Amino acid sequence: MIEKRLKMTVKEIVAAGVNVITTLGDKGVKYSGALNEEIKFKSIKLKKVVDPTGAGDAWRGGFVGALSAGKSLDECLVMGNVMASFAVQAMGTVEYKVTNEEIKKRVQTLNPKL
Repeated sequence: MIEKRLKMTVKEIVAAGVNVITTLGDKGVKYSGALNEEIKFKSIKLKKVVDPTGAGDAWRGGFVGALSAGKSLDECLVMGNVMASFAVQAMGTVEYKVTNEEIKKRVQTLNPKL
């Protein structure tokens, strides 16, 4: 959507000095930054996706929450994926509740180093 609106590719946007995060749905997330830096994380593999409504908001909430807690970029990207994974398992936008243990378990599946 951003590429269409700006009439620029992600590569051109990054070359202009802007870091870009592209969420890829069930494929995960990709960060494109300065000096051709690229970071990718897969999504959480789920047995069943019920409703994608709210997944983007949950992703951003996870990312920004981790960012405001002073976490690394990797941790922020992973937390976005983790929180979005909970959102798609329930019907509606906020019809789910998770524990810290459930979050930690999913973080470990994406990056055992975190």
